Amino acid sequence: MKVVIYGKEHCPFCERAKMVCEQRGFDYEYYQMGKDFQLDLMLTKFPHAKTFPQIIVDGTHVGGYTDMMELLDGE
Repeated sequence: MKVVIYGKEHCPFCERAKMVCEQRGFDYEYYQMGKDFQLDLMLTKFPHAKTFPQIIVDGTHVGGYTDMMELLDGE
Protein backbone atom coordinates (compact mmCIF):
# COMPACT_ATOMS: atom_id res chain seq x y z
CA MET A 1 0.00 0.00 0.00
CA LYS A 2 1.35 3.41 -1.00
CA VAL A 3 0.28 6.36 1.16
CA VAL A 4 0.92 10.06 0.61
CA ILE A 5 0.19 12.40 3.52
CA TYR A 6 -0.09 16.18 3.18
CA GLY A 7 0.16 17.64 6.65
CA LYS A 8 1.23 20.60 8.71
CA GLU A 9 3.38 21.31 11.72
CA HIS A 10 1.96 20.56 15.20
CA CYS A 11 -0.85 18.41 13.79
CA PRO A 12 -1.69 15.42 16.02
CA PHE A 13 -3.68 13.66 13.29
CA CYS A 14 -0.78 14.05 10.86
CA GLU A 15 1.48 12.38 13.41
CA ARG A 16 -1.06 9.59 13.96
CA ALA A 17 -1.32 8.96 10.23
CA LYS A 18 2.47 8.63 9.94
CA MET A 19 2.57 6.36 12.99
CA VAL A 20 -0.10 4.04 11.56
CA CYS A 21 1.84 3.79 8.30
CA GLU A 22 5.03 2.94 10.17
CA GLN A 23 3.31 0.39 12.43
CA ARG A 24 1.66 -1.36 9.49
CA GLY A 25 4.74 -1.26 7.29
CA PHE A 26 3.20 0.90 4.56
CA ASP A 27 5.36 2.75 2.09
CA TYR A 28 4.50 6.40 2.73
CA GLU A 29 5.59 9.90 1.88
CA TYR A 30 4.95 12.88 4.13
CA TYR A 31 4.81 16.46 2.86
CA GLN A 32 4.64 19.34 5.32
CA MET A 33 2.96 22.65 4.49
CA GLY A 34 5.39 25.54 4.56
CA LYS A 35 8.33 23.21 4.02
CA ASP A 36 7.45 20.88 1.13
CA PHE A 37 4.43 22.72 -0.30
CA GLN A 38 2.46 25.94 0.17
CA LEU A 39 -1.20 26.57 0.93
CA ASP A 40 -2.00 27.31 -2.73
CA LEU A 41 -1.12 23.71 -3.66
CA MET A 42 -3.47 22.47 -0.94
CA LEU A 43 -6.30 24.65 -2.22
CA THR A 44 -5.73 23.44 -5.79
CA LYS A 45 -5.14 19.75 -5.07
CA PHE A 46 -7.82 19.38 -2.37
CA PRO A 47 -10.33 22.21 -2.97
CA HIS A 48 -12.96 20.80 -0.58
CA ALA A 49 -10.59 19.85 2.24
CA LYS A 50 -11.21 21.52 5.56
CA THR A 51 -8.76 19.61 7.75
CA PHE A 52 -5.25 18.24 7.93
CA PRO A 53 -3.92 15.82 7.00
CA GLN A 54 -5.13 15.04 3.51
CA ILE A 55 -4.25 11.49 2.54
CA ILE A 56 -3.92 9.65 -0.75
CA VAL A 57 -3.92 5.84 -0.68
CA ASP A 58 -2.81 3.97 -3.79
CA GLY A 59 -3.44 7.06 -5.93
CA THR A 60 -6.93 7.78 -4.57
CA HIS A 61 -7.68 10.72 -2.28
CA VAL A 62 -9.40 9.24 0.77
CA GLY A 63 -9.66 12.36 2.94
CA GLY A 64 -8.27 12.82 6.43
CA TYR A 65 -6.97 10.56 9.18
CA THR A 66 -10.41 9.24 10.19
CA ASP A 67 -11.21 8.45 6.56
CA MET A 68 -7.94 6.56 6.21
CA MET A 69 -8.66 4.54 9.34
CA GLU A 70 -12.18 3.67 8.12
CA LEU A 71 -10.66 2.45 4.85
CA LEU A 72 -8.03 0.36 6.66
CA ASP A 73 -10.52 -1.09 9.15
CA GLY A 74 -12.75 -2.13 6.26
CA GLU A 75 -10.03 -4.31 4.74
